[in-house]
Amino acid sequence: MVKQITKPKETIESPQYELTNRIMVKREGGVCFIDVKDIMAIEASDYYLKIITSIDEHIMCKSLNSIEEKLDNNQFVRIHRSTIINIDHIQSIEKYTADEHIVIQKNNNKYRISKNGRKNLKNRFLL
Repeated sequence: MVKQITKPKETIESPQYELTNRIMVKREGGVCFIDVKDIMAIEASDYYLKIITSIDEHIMCKSLNSIEEKLDNNQFVRIHRSTIINIDHIQSIEKYTADEHIVIQKNNNKYRISKNGRKNLKNRFLL
């Protein structure tokens, strides 16, 4: 008798990243901690990020992708290749030109929305 051995199917899972509720940012003389819920937007420029809260702005040396994977995608949405916003701080979305839209936040900051960003927002809000 020949015994047939079967291997269990290999499951390929996407890596699971642990979400964070606080971000540590180096400052002169130490570090500070930012509660994620207080972040209004994150802007990328080269290898630096500007984290914008209602009170302050912080600069850190990280990629936008590396921080995006640690944020809750139910709270944050990428609206442009260089911008992530907290949806809790959206005041309105308005047409800027014939083909462009902008997000206006509660602090009146304005951010341009790319085509993919507009799709992300539509999916998030089921528009």
